[in-house]
Amino acid sequence: MLKMKKLLVVLAALVLLHVFPSVVSAEENPSGWKLEGGTWHFYDAGVMKTGWVLDGGKWYYLDQHGAMKTGWLLDSGKWYYLDQHGVMRTGWVLDGGKWYYLDQHGQMKTGWVLVSGTWYYLDSKGAMAKGWKWIGSGWYYFSLRDGGMLRQNFADGYYLMDNGRMTLAGNADVVSAIEGLKKWIDVGLTQSDLKSRLGAGYHDLVGIEGEKYWLYTLKVSGPGTYKALNWAADDFGAEDLANGSADVIVLVFWDSTKKAFQVSMDYFDANHKFHHYHSSKYDYVYN
Repeated sequence: MLKMKKLLVVLAALVLLHVFPSVVSAEENPSGWKLEGGTWHFYDAGVMKTGWVLDGGKWYYLDQHGAMKTGWLLDSGKWYYLDQHGVMRTGWVLDGGKWYYLDQHGQMKTGWVLVSGTWYYLDSKGAMAKGWKWIGSGWYYFSLRDGGMLRQNFADGYYLMDNGRMTLAGNADVVSAIEGLKKWIDVGLTQSDLKSRLGAGYHDLVGIEGEKYWLYTLKVSGPGTYKALNWAADDFGAEDLANGSADVIVLVFWDSTKKAFQVSMDYFDANHKFHHYHSSKYDYVYN
C-alpha cells in the first residue's frame, strides 16, 4: 500500500512537469510555477511575475495579481488565446464552434489571411467566414467544410474567378443572342450553313475519342448582335467567359457527312449564373 502511494505521488509530479516545465521547489527564493489558492502563479528568484512569461519555450500571461490567465486575452489592443494550460496558441483555434487564426506572435487576425496556399476571410471579430460573403465590392464563396476561398470554380451556379470574386459576366443582350442562336444552331446543321452565319472564326479540333468539332467564341454587342472572335488558343473555358474575353462558347460536333450531331453553348445569363445548353441525337458516326 505504501509503495502504491509513493507511485501516485511520483505520477502527480510528472504531470505537473509536463504542464508546467518549472514547478516551484521548497527553496528559500523559489523560481517556477506555484499553485496558490487554486490559481497558478510564476516566481523568479522568489519574485511573483506579472504580464508575459516565457517558460519552456511557451508563452503565458499573468494578470496584475500574478494569476495565470486562460481563454481570450486583450493586451495592448491585440487579442490572444491562452489554452486550458495557459499556453499562448498560434495557428488555427476552434472556440465556441468558430475558427480563429492567430499569427506567429499569437495575435488574432482579421480580414484576408493566406495559410498554406489557401485564402481565408476572418470577420471583424476574427471568426472564419463560410459560404457567401460580400467583401469590398464583390461576392466571394468560402467552403462550408474548411472555409477555404473557392477560385476558378462554381458555387450555386455562379462562377468564382481566379481572384475568388464572383463574375458579373452576362446580361440581357447575351440571353437574347442565345435565344436567337438556339433557333438555328442545332443537330443537322451543315458546316457551310454555320460558316455562312458565324464566319470562319473557329478552331477545327479533334476530341480525345477522335470526334471532330468546331469551337467558336462569340462577343455580343447588342440584342441579338454578335460576332465570332479570332481566338488564338484551342482551349477556352469558364474563366475566359467570366473575365469578359467572350460572351458565348459554341461547340459543334460533326459526323462523317459534315452535319452537326451535337451542339453546346456556354454562357452567363442576366443574373450572372452559368448555363450549359446542348442538343444532340447521339446516333453519330465518328470520322
